[in-house]
Amino acid sequence: ALLIFDGNVNTKDDVEINLVGDFEIRGNLNHDCDSEQLFLNEGTGNVLFQNASTEQFIQGNHHIFFPNLTLNNPSGFTVETPLRIGNTLELNTSFINNTEGNTVTLGSSENEGELIRTDGHFGGTFERYFESGQEDYKFPIGWSDYYNPVTISTADGDGYIAAFFDTNPENYLGTGLPLWDGDVQINNLYEEGCWDIESDFGPITFDIELQSEALVFGVLDELRIVKRDNPSSPWELAGTFASASDGGSYASVAHNTITSFSQFAIGGDMEDNQLPVDLMEFYAECENDNINVYWNVATEINNDYFLVEKSSSGQNWRTVDIVQGRGTTSQPYKYKTTDKSVNEETVYYRLIQYDFDGSSEIYGPVSATCGMKQDSELTIERLSYHQDNFFVAFRSSCPNIKYEVYTIDGRPVLTGAMVINEIYHSFDRTINLTPGIYILRLFNSENFVTKRFEAF
Repeated sequence: ALLIFDGNVNTKDDVEINLVGDFEIRGNLNHDCDSEQLFLNEGTGNVLFQNASTEQFIQGNHHIFFPNLTLNNPSGFTVETPLRIGNTLELNTSFINNTEGNTVTLGSSENEGELIRTDGHFGGTFERYFESGQEDYKFPIGWSDYYNPVTISTADGDGYIAAFFDTNPENYLGTGLPLWDGDVQINNLYEEGCWDIESDFGPITFDIELQSEALVFGVLDELRIVKRDNPSSPWELAGTFASASDGGSYASVAHNTITSFSQFAIGGDMEDNQLPVDLMEFYAECENDNINVYWNVATEINNDYFLVEKSSSGQNWRTVDIVQGRGTTSQPYKYKTTDKSVNEETVYYRLIQYDFDGSSEIYGPVSATCGMKQDSELTIERLSYHQDNFFVAFRSSCPNIKYEVYTIDGRPVLTGAMVINEIYHSFDRTINLTPGIYILRLFNSENFVTKRFEAF
């Protein structure tokens, strides 16, 4: 059974629900009760928060328990009370701002819980129950638009581990640097912040992987994970280096054989680990009779300028604009230029970044199709990618559908078309995607909709 609330849900007094079906909330939830048992532990149903256009709020004056919870909203969430999920937590959203002190906890000693993530991460603390004998646990945490998850692997357990990405750590550079790991020097730290990880049990031995979408690097294999007990303690190497990998839109570093939780950071050699521009996003959108071209950068090093070019075929390029860079800076920035001479229905754009020494890097192309309008009547109901299987469920009143999947920097990896005879339709494709952020674009002759997702 499915119970849908189009508006807000406000609970008073001691409301208790034994949920056995699906409970969909399209507005906000305010649990104004002294008891956390809004949904009883023995319930087996799922609470789905879903809204296509507006941020949703989960509020209360006590913990709220959910037997199963799905957060499905591209506009994100603000969580202003602690949450506990008994069984399954599914994320298909953007940023989840669980404000200070409002921890989201998955699992318990009775059931370790399952995390299913297509997109989205927590800006506050995320806590999981570790069960002895299990191994890999991911914590989908980060800040704002940047995803900085941590994965912990251990056969030990039976207790809770909590992780939080701290963008303003006390006494960050502190003491202990530089460090050496053989002939690799660590004299600087990832400037966006560090990972605070705590447990209520121990001691254990574990492996750890830290990942970041905003990490600037040059010599990937010379990045290392360091740790310290508290802001007054010196930084030291965390266990032994295992690997470092470039996922295209992110970088990750893994270390093995660590024996205590504390504060973790990624460190490297300031001289070696530099890139001219860390491009996070590049896309184009129609606005009236014009097309706006956007690109987001996390950092810039010796960046002179950007050249924006366009093409009607993706082959013959002509200049749209030259945009001045910001030299060297670690502050994220969103660039924009507007193409006011649009004469084709579909236009392709590419971005060329030039250093002060004349060297360059090309990004894209990306495309925009004007004459269409974005419309919520064409909606993506579900999107998942797991073990090379790409699955999409959607609703459309038009029968002719086309789809595109492309990387965050505009490179197409999958295209196709179909004719449907029902409003609700789904399809799946087998595709081997490199770990990273991708964008699905679904469109027909009238409407289009886009959605980001992550391949692990």
